[in-house]
Amino acid sequence: MSRFKIPLIIAIGSLAIFALLWKNQNQSSPWTSDLFRLKKAESITAILLSSNDPSKGYVKFTKNTKGWTVTDGTHSYAADTQSLNDLLFWAMPRLHLKNPVPDAAKETITRALAQSATKAVFYSNDKAVHTVYVGSPTPTQESTYMYAPETERPCVIEIPGFTGYLTPYFHTDIQQWRSVYLIDAEASAIQSLEVNYPNAPDQSFAIVQDPTRFSAELRPSLEGPAIKNAQTGLILGYLEMSKRLSREAGENAGINRNAEAQKNVLNGPVLAKLTYNFTDGTSSTITLYPMPVGSETYSLDTREGRPKMNETDLFWASHSDEPDRLWVIQSLNLQNRLKKRSDFSKP
Repeated sequence: MSRFKIPLIIAIGSLAIFALLWKNQNQSSPWTSDLFRLKKAESITAILLSSNDPSKGYVKFTKNTKGWTVTDGTHSYAADTQSLNDLLFWAMPRLHLKNPVPDAAKETITRALAQSATKAVFYSNDKAVHTVYVGSPTPTQESTYMYAPETERPCVIEIPGFTGYLTPYFHTDIQQWRSVYLIDAEASAIQSLEVNYPNAPDQSFAIVQDPTRFSAELRPSLEGPAIKNAQTGLILGYLEMSKRLSREAGENAGINRNAEAQKNVLNGPVLAKLTYNFTDGTSSTITLYPMPVGSETYSLDTREGRPKMNETDLFWASHSDEPDRLWVIQSLNLQNRLKKRSDFSKP
């Protein structure tokens, strides 16, 4: 039997070595490929994104019963849930460690991360459970340099199946993290809605709702008498359409950096004012302004030869919470909100 032992031992040893090599054939570092991934994203209750560049500051997200809020230490707003979900449930659980940076690049990339990386800390019930530092894209712009406290050098991180870098998902601009909704409420939470047309006061109106009776009445003004020939179905439908009003997503409109241009709009003609009074005692007013034609958008004349004075599909909007800030809003989001009093009358 002894003559069979040596070949058997060799065979078993070869199998063990082969299995070990197979398991680690793609392993180019002492760390597992999922080291940077966020596990149990659904348990996260707060997120801190803090830039190593002091001029870029930080933003912190906190989960509440209505969604998420974001603050930069000075301002607090409702957060853009969609963008936050992209970070939390799409990007973070898929981070894949492609390889550590080589020795030749270690010092340079480490220095760059120390100067401008964004520290991302994820909390569960006030306890930090995951931390990564997010840097710039790799030269191919198909991966991202990141660092984790568990490693001794930066690593190249990718998302399998995704071509691109992840740096934009970790920015600290609070204006870009804000909710795109200027109004976001349930229709039942709207106690009343006033729609005022300065240039057509006879078409202005107010809707006063009684949520307990699932009814609403149309009035010429908030304090005016009910209009008897108004269609209740149209009134309730209007409240349902008006419970959300969104602006264009993205960074703050450039006009807010031009005080004179901003002042000209805010002191100019008003298209309409929508004042929401909510059942919790709060209120919000959205003021809509026509947007002058931009030279890059339209020629000076229409086909009929008449000069075009205003954009047909874009408007300026301000919110009573920040009356001096202007947002861009599309007519697609306004066309059903800009009803006139006569639109509710029975034929």
